[in-house]
Amino acid sequence: IPSVPIGSGGSGSFNLTVPSRTPLGDDYRFRVTSTSNPAYTDVSDAPFTIASPIVVVSPDGGEVWQLGSAQSVQWSYTSNPGSTVKIEALRGETVIATVSNVPIGSGGTGFFNLTVPFRTPLGDNYRFRVTSTSNPAYTDTSNAPFTISDYVE
Repeated sequence: IPSVPIGSGGSGSFNLTVPSRTPLGDDYRFRVTSTSNPAYTDVSDAPFTIASPIVVVSPDGGEVWQLGSAQSVQWSYTSNPGSTVKIEALRGETVIATVSNVPIGSGGTGFFNLTVPFRTPLGDNYRFRVTSTSNPAYTDTSNAPFTISDYVE
């Protein structure tokens, strides 16, 4: 970002809007260099993260969902990830069901209520992924697997 004013009183700042197509990652750093003397430069002491504005809240790992039970997939969001999301149910890394065009929610939270189908295979390797339908880079998946059981432990 060229020609940013140096600031005053020994400090400066620049408000940056991260472009929506910026790849997500946890290894970003900033470098600030004087345009009049390139020997004056510094780099962030530690990396920072550019994360998705959508975060799966539940199920996020360790839960046990019983066949036939009423459940809710829940997420939070910040800024403006779009008006709708796609919800994918994963078994391992395989998408086993998709619900498209679910409203994002309101006030920074969203949810989708469902009943666990009786035909769902039992297992402990299920997760959900919630993705913006207008910007697929805005996505999050349950942090850890949850279990589908025929009884609650």
